[in-house]
Amino acid sequence: MPGLTRQEAETYLYYAMEIGEAMLVSGAEVGRVEDSIRRICMAYGAKRVDVFTITSSIVTTVYGEEFLSCTQTRRVSSMKNDLSMLDGLNRLSREICERKLTSDEIAARLERRCTAR
Repeated sequence: MPGLTRQEAETYLYYAMEIGEAMLVSGAEVGRVEDSIRRICMAYGAKRVDVFTITSSIVTTVYGEEFLSCTQTRRVSSMKNDLSMLDGLNRLSREICERKLTSDEIAARLERRCTAR
């Protein structure tokens, strides 16, 4: 998607961070979280994505043609291994990258996933 606007970048980065945080809380490895966030952002047209994750924090900067950069940070304060949730989040991440779901579709899928628990 050429010409990703700053607002679109902020929106899709928000959802990528939501997924990344949920993955980290569910027991995902740091590298898996970083890779998933990066892939989601790149799927929507980011020119570059820098992700830094440790077990208590995620920081991501997205760069685009229409704007210089946007950055979001998440503090992760709890951990609970839930491999079933992690599997579902991995599948959602792959679907987002393959089908370029709208932000509303992503929000609905995340809501269903979170309320199913």
